[in-house]
Amino acid sequence: FARKRFAAEGLQGELRVADFIHLPFPDGEFDFVIDREALTCSPFEDSQQTVAEVRRVLKPGGKFFFNPYSDRHSSHVAGKPGPGGVTVDISGGTLTGIGQIFFYGKRDLLRLFETGWKLLSIRHVEYMEELEPQYNCHAEWIVIAEKI
Repeated sequence: FARKRFAAEGLQGELRVADFIHLPFPDGEFDFVIDREALTCSPFEDSQQTVAEVRRVLKPGGKFFFNPYSDRHSSHVAGKPGPGGVTVDISGGTLTGIGQIFFYGKRDLLRLFETGWKLLSIRHVEYMEELEPQYNCHAEWIVIAEKI
């Protein structure tokens, strides 16, 4: 899809498919890395390995934008506990039927970035659905960390 879109818009870029636990890049390659709710689909242990890998590929002082779902999300309580701390079989909220999700609490974030990182910002964002008759909160974190 990305290759087709790049071609349609006349864009050039290097697109790769890889396992984010084993990034195919040399140490210190990047100034900035973005995770927009991809790692939140993995068990916490996998995210720990990936965050270490992100740190490896960042230059000293490089920044990491991390945006996982929050444990205050309505879909968190609308699912069942699964392996590795993920929630599965989500039957309510804005993530119904999406698959497995690890919903992060603040303590999880602090654990994830306790070694080799300086946390620059941790924001919690909640959106309330007003058209649904039941309480429905979409909640996520916006974290900016710097490699030290």
